[in-house]
Amino acid sequence: MSFDINQRLTLAQQMPFAAAARAVGETWHRVHAICKSYVELALAQIEEP
Repeated sequence: MSFDINQRLTLAQQMPFAAAARAVGETWHRVHAICKSYVELALAQIEEP
């Protein structure tokens, strides 16, 4: 079974970092770092006056 990128992202919301990393062919450390940077960007936008 093959998933397009939108399906993978939807599934990744419910996966541990290691499982999401295997699905995209990266290390869990890299996936975690990418997610962390996006969360920090989102929080910075919320905190702006």
